[in-house]
Amino acid sequence: MLKRLFKKKQPDAISPEVWEHEYTQMAEALTDGYGKTGVEWGGTDWAFFQNLRYNTAVFDAFKCNREIKDAWKLLIWEDGTAKTWKEFRRDALRVCEMYNQRWLQTEFNQAHAAAKAARRWQDCERNADLYPNLRYIAIQDERTRESHAALHDCVIPIDHPFWNKYYPPNGWNCRCSVQPTDDPVRMPPGVPIVPEMFQTNVGKTAQIFDLSHPYYKGMTEKEIDRLYAFVRQNISPAEEIRKSWDEYVALGMEWQKDYFNGTNGGFLATHQDRRKAAEASKNERLKYEKEEVMCRTFARAGYRVEHQAEQPGVSSPDILIDGLKADLKRVSSHNNVVKYARKAVEKQGAECVLFQIDSMTEQMRNELNALKRRNIKVLYFVTGEEKLIHTL
Repeated sequence: MLKRLFKKKQPDAISPEVWEHEYTQMAEALTDGYGKTGVEWGGTDWAFFQNLRYNTAVFDAFKCNREIKDAWKLLIWEDGTAKTWKEFRRDALRVCEMYNQRWLQTEFNQAHAAAKAARRWQDCERNADLYPNLRYIAIQDERTRESHAALHDCVIPIDHPFWNKYYPPNGWNCRCSVQPTDDPVRMPPGVPIVPEMFQTNVGKTAQIFDLSHPYYKGMTEKEIDRLYAFVRQNISPAEEIRKSWDEYVALGMEWQKDYFNGTNGGFLATHQDRRKAAEASKNERLKYEKEEVMCRTFARAGYRVEHQAEQPGVSSPDILIDGLKADLKRVSSHNNVVKYARKAVEKQGAECVLFQIDSMTEQMRNELNALKRRNIKVLYFVTGEEKLIHTL
């Protein structure tokens, strides 16, 4: 990330490598805290846990963006002169250590505690007919905050609005919990003092860190859209995955169902006639294999891909991607990129053009910008960087 930032002199929205490092550890905290029972596909808690993972992935994307911006500010000295690579790397590594070690450890602990609390809430709701109330339990020692200790032993109905704001954890490293009970109600003496960021119920929202967290502040609408688009290439909310699965299984017998991603809802299905056409000659086979590699890359990134049958004598798009007619093209240079895209849109009826670009150069960026000016919808990835799909 730092070398790329130093070379480009401008921040990317996200670094896939940094995001993956963060999210992998946070996902581990969620699994350890929530447990593995019922979170498998079709399990009672699958949808909730999927949304918990998705919201955490979003949080990590915004954190990554903030880290990149903070590192970018260190490219120059206060007088405006540029730092050398050695100077920039030294200063930027301090920022990276703060984000990826100290803060990550705190966030890991919070995610673990919140996931454990979320599981407890789900279990309490399932047993609310037997135990309609929850007792607030605070650890009684010198480390306990006064506002938390004041809630100890209070008994409040599980459906009371109180729990929308004050369900634990109620702060960083909060050790409070709840206990299901049918004991009489005993309301707290006053309104607890809890930071805005923690005035939530993770068992209901599936969100450990809400939008009041500093990582979410000061973002442009364009930046926000790009971050959400990146996250959904990796993981999607439960409802979107269910819709995608329903669409996938509804495809008829004429389709070969090749791949479904249960984490982000992407899939690849190939028409049987397209597979048969690939056996006509060596060239057709090679063409199909190139297309299949591209299709699978986009499917892994959460796109719904239907590899269409070719119609003899008819120039038509290669695939449907998220319902849009699209054409596939792998390019090794910038030559004819605009010409090809125009042909796909104007003569073949494509609504979108998909590129695999072997080498990203300044000339290639100019060609892509030319397509953007023409309002031609483009998705592309760079060979060797398949984890990041770019859009125009």
